[in-house]
Amino acid sequence: MTTDKLEYTIKRSRRKTLAIRVERDGTITVLAPLRASASLIAEAVEKNREWINKKRALLAEVTSKYDRTPITEDELCRLLAEAKEYIPKRVSFLADEFKVSIGKVSVKAMRSKWGSCSGKRNISINCLLMLAPREVLDYIIIHELCHVTHMDHSKSFYALVDQRCDFRKSSEKWLKTEGSAIIDRAKRGAFS
Repeated sequence: MTTDKLEYTIKRSRRKTLAIRVERDGTITVLAPLRASASLIAEAVEKNREWINKKRALLAEVTSKYDRTPITEDELCRLLAEAKEYIPKRVSFLADEFKVSIGKVSVKAMRSKWGSCSGKRNISINCLLMLAPREVLDYIIIHELCHVTHMDHSKSFYALVDQRCDFRKSSEKWLKTEGSAIIDRAKRGAFS
């Protein structure tokens, strides 16, 4: 399918939210609920055109798993700026969708965590997630939003995560492999 030269593939599943993923080779995959209309999907792709183009540019420059070069301070600053523009809006959107009341949303360059949720319902997200597929970023946000209800990693917590996110396992797998490589690159570069 195309939207003004933006070509994308649609993958439908029983998921509840629509997500856009820019693959390592620059192709776009739209992960859509079964009932999402073609026009809704096209509109979402168009709304995210700027993010898609930025993500493609970043991926061309940084290929996470295969790129072992350290993340420079300049690159980290660019990621942080992009993350501060995008992530708080996405957290608010998903919080509204799941009817979760949150405090402040902050974006940081973190050495070891992908996200956190405080007892005051303040959510922090790691800017390095801008190098991750959109689905992985959404998983971390949903994970932290679920901590508003369960401030632990109990069975009840994971049951709620799974209810809201049918891509937890694939996201966790990505974070263990490619996510670890990104953290390692930051530790050898800007975090050193």
